[in-house]
Amino acid sequence: MSKTLKSPLHLALLIGMLLILCSAAHAQFEELIPDDDPDIPWRIFADQVEFDQVTQQYRAKGNVTIKREDLTFTADRLIFDRDDLTVIADGDVVIQSDAGRLTGARIELNLAAETGTIHNGDIFLRANHFYIRGDRIEKVGRATYEAFSASVTSCDGKTPDWKITGNHVKVTIEGYGYVTHAALWAKKIPLLYTPFFFFPVKEKRQTGLLVPRLDHSDRKGFSFTQPLYLAIDKSSDATFYDHYMADRGHKFGAEYRYVLDQSKGTLMANYLDDEKIDDGTADASENWGYTEDSAIRTNESRYWIRMKHDQDLPLGLTGEMDIDIVSDQDYLHEFRDGYTGFDRTERYFRGNFGRELDDYTDPVRTNRLRLYRWGTHYAFYGEARWYDHVIDEPVVPADGQGVVPVEKRDDTLHMLPMITFDTVLQPLWNTSLNWKMDSEYTYFHREEGTTGHRADLYPRFFYPLRFGPYFTLEPSLGLRETFWAVEEESTASDPLTAGEAPLTASEEETFRRETYDIRIDLSTHLYRVYRPGMEGVEGIKHTLLPRIYYEYVEEEDQEEYPFFDPKDRIGVNNRITYSLTNLFTARLADRPEPERTPKFSTTGEELPKKIPYVQFCRLNLEQSYDIREADEGPLEGTKEKEPFSPILAELMLTPSPSFSLIADAEWDVYDGDLNSRNIAATLRDGRGDILFAEHRYTRELSESIYASLLVKPFSNLSLYGDYERDLQEDKAVKTGVGFSYVAGCWSADLKYTEEEQEQQYTLMINLHGLGGFSTSQ
Repeated sequence: MSKTLKSPLHLALLIGMLLILCSAAHAQFEELIPDDDPDIPWRIFADQVEFDQVTQQYRAKGNVTIKREDLTFTADRLIFDRDDLTVIADGDVVIQSDAGRLTGARIELNLAAETGTIHNGDIFLRANHFYIRGDRIEKVGRATYEAFSASVTSCDGKTPDWKITGNHVKVTIEGYGYVTHAALWAKKIPLLYTPFFFFPVKEKRQTGLLVPRLDHSDRKGFSFTQPLYLAIDKSSDATFYDHYMADRGHKFGAEYRYVLDQSKGTLMANYLDDEKIDDGTADASENWGYTEDSAIRTNESRYWIRMKHDQDLPLGLTGEMDIDIVSDQDYLHEFRDGYTGFDRTERYFRGNFGRELDDYTDPVRTNRLRLYRWGTHYAFYGEARWYDHVIDEPVVPADGQGVVPVEKRDDTLHMLPMITFDTVLQPLWNTSLNWKMDSEYTYFHREEGTTGHRADLYPRFFYPLRFGPYFTLEPSLGLRETFWAVEEESTASDPLTAGEAPLTASEEETFRRETYDIRIDLSTHLYRVYRPGMEGVEGIKHTLLPRIYYEYVEEEDQEEYPFFDPKDRIGVNNRITYSLTNLFTARLADRPEPERTPKFSTTGEELPKKIPYVQFCRLNLEQSYDIREADEGPLEGTKEKEPFSPILAELMLTPSPSFSLIADAEWDVYDGDLNSRNIAATLRDGRGDILFAEHRYTRELSESIYASLLVKPFSNLSLYGDYERDLQEDKAVKTGVGFSYVAGCWSADLKYTEEEQEQQYTLMINLHGLGGFSTSQ
C-alpha cells in the first residue's frame, strides 16, 4: 500500500479539493488543478460541472473522471458540499489505485471526519488480496470498516472458492477482523457456522491472537492450542501458548526472540502439570510411556527449556550459547509436533542459527557456551559443555507392584571448560618444512566419580618432496605429549553398592604420556581428456589419484592412564593404506549469451567467461594392510590373523540433473561377503516429481529400506508417500501417504501416517489471507 493513502477509501477523501477549484460548466473539459505538490497535476473530465450559490455545492454530471498519478475516480454524478466538506457520488462509482479498488452504486464521504458509506459496495485491498463486500459498507475510522450483510474472501470472481459471510463484519487494516453469525462457504455450499469468527488482516507484525490449533489423540484427548503474539519493539517479539489437553491438563509455553546490533537469540520454554504418569503398573507404561526405552516416568511436573544465542564480541571473537534442558526422557517423544513441539523447534533452530538439537530419542541433552575465532593461520575455540541426563534409575520391589525411584548416581561427565588452539599447515620459517599443531586443555567434572584436568599438545612436521610431474612424497612426524591431574572420588556410601566396601579417597595423582607417530604419504596425479562427441559436452576428463599412506604409532601400555574419553587411548598402529580415486569431470559446451555483461577485476581488467565444469562421477577404492597383526598375530578376541582390512568402495554418480546416486560397500576378503552395503538414488523431472529410494545393510545388525515419492500430475496437485521397513525384523517402521492441493486462494493437505505405536490422520486447510487450521486424529 501507499505510505500516505492507506486504502481505496482514503483516495476518495481528496475529491473535495478537486471540485472546489471548478467554477464553470462546459462539455468535456480538462483542467489542471494544483495540489500540495504543484508538480503533480489533477486532471478532471466531465460532461457538465456547475456551482449552486444557494447550497454552496459543486455538481458534476456525465462521465465524471478524475485522475492523478495512479488514482482514477469515475462516477455518473458527483456532488461536493463546500461548507460541510461532504461528497456524494452515484452511478457506477469506481475508485482505483495501486492500493486497490472500490466500487459501489453510491458513496457518501465526510472529508473532515474521514468517514463514509458505500452502498452495494465492494472493496479490494491489493496488498492483502482481500475482498470485502456488503449491502452497506461504512468507513468508521482511519483504517476500520464495517459491513452489513457482508462477505470476506481472498478469492477472485463473483462466486469465490471460499468466502465467509455474516450479518456484521468489522475489519481493521493491519489489525484484525471479526464476523458475527459467520458461515464458511465453498462455492455455493455452506460448510460451517459459528456465532463469532475472528481473523487477522495484516502484513506487518502486530500484537494479537494467532490462528488456533484443534486436534485429538488417544494420549491427549481433545486438544486446543491458542497462541498469543506480542510485538514488543522493532528488535524483539514474543509468543505465548496455552495448550489445553482434556486428558492431560494445560501445557503453557513461551517464546522470546530478539535481534540486536551484534547479537540474536531465541528462548523457548514449556511447562505441564501432567495428570498422567508412567509408574510401571497395569497399563500405565503402554498408555502413557514409550517402549523405546526401559525407563519409567513418575514425574508430574514436566518441562522443556531450550535456547540459542549468537553474539559478536571484541577482538574478533564470536560467542554461541545452546541450552537444552528437559524434564524426562518421554517428553520429546510425546510432544514432537505442534506449535511448541520438537520438530518445529528443530527446524527453527537449524534455519535461524545453523545448529541442531540432539535427537529427540537421546536422553542426554547437550548444553554449551562457546567462544571461537578463526584467524588466517590459527583457530581458537573455547567451550563449557554440560550434559543433562534425564533418565532416573528405578528399583522394582519384590512384589512387582510398581516401582520405587531411588536417588540416581550422577556420574555424567561434563567439560568445564574445553579449550583448543590449532594452527593451519604453514611453512616453518624459511625452511622446506611445513608444520601444524593441535592443542587442547579440558577439565572433566562430574558430581560423583573421578574428575580431573587434561592438557594435550600435538605438533606435526611435514617435509614435502615433489619428484617432477610424477609423484609427491610427504613424510611427517607427530610429537604428542599429554598431561593429566586426576582427583579420585571421596569416601561415600553408595545405595547401588550396598553391602560392599565403601569407596576410599586418594591423593591427587598426575600422569604424563609422551609418544610419537610417523606418517608417509605417497601420491600421484594422472589424467586424460576424451572427446565423446556428445551434444552439449565438449570433453570429459578422467582423473586417477593413486595413493599409498603409511602410519606408525608406537605401542605403549596405557592402562595406567586415566580414561575420560577416547582421546585418552591412542590406538597402536603399523598400517599401510592404499587407495585409488577416479574422478570424471565434464566440460559443457558454451551456451549463446547474446547480451553478456562483461565482468571486471578490481584492477579494471575484464574477467574471462567462466567455463562450466561438472564433476559427475567419483569412485574410490580403499584397503589397509596391518603390518603389526601380520608379524605378531591376531588381535585379542580374534581367531586368526586377518591383516587385510575389508575393501571399501564409495560411489557418487550424477550423470544429469535428473538423477543422482550415492553408494558404499565393505567387502570382507576373508569371509568373501559384504560387511555392509548402502545405496540411495534420487530421480526427478522438470515437472517437480521426485522419487527417492534407499537400502541400508550391516551384516548381523540391521537391514532396512526406505522410499519416498512426490508426484505432481497438475501444477496445483501433489501426491506424496513414504515407506520404511525393517527387513531384519520383517516389519513396517513407517508408512505415510497424502496429497496437497493448492488453489488460487486456498490450499489443503491430507495425510495418513502409521507407525509402530500410533496411527494418525492429519488435515490442514489454509485459507489465504486468513491463515489456516489443522486437525489430526
